[in-house]
Amino acid sequence: MYSPRLIFPSAMFGTELPVSKSRVVGFDVASVAGLQRVDFVQDGKVAESRTFDDASTEARVEFKVGNEAKWCALRVEDRAGRKAYSNPIWVRH
Repeated sequence: MYSPRLIFPSAMFGTELPVSKSRVVGFDVASVAGLQRVDFVQDGKVAESRTFDDASTEARVEFKVGNEAKWCALRVEDRAGRKAYSNPIWVRH
């Protein structure tokens, strides 16, 4: 059994995202079982979700970080119901 895997190229997990940047974070996500859903979490609440109806095994997703957000993270679910969670990215105001 394989869980979804995450790759985060635009900012490393655990680092701070300065306000002066574009505030757009991008993730490459993949799962052998096919992607079902990606949730973008800000300060513990789902801010935005993407679903995959075509059973894609790989995708690129981008989200804009809110002006007041203190941290953000990603939750990925595959078609088998397995989930992967990222570490937080801290937002510096």
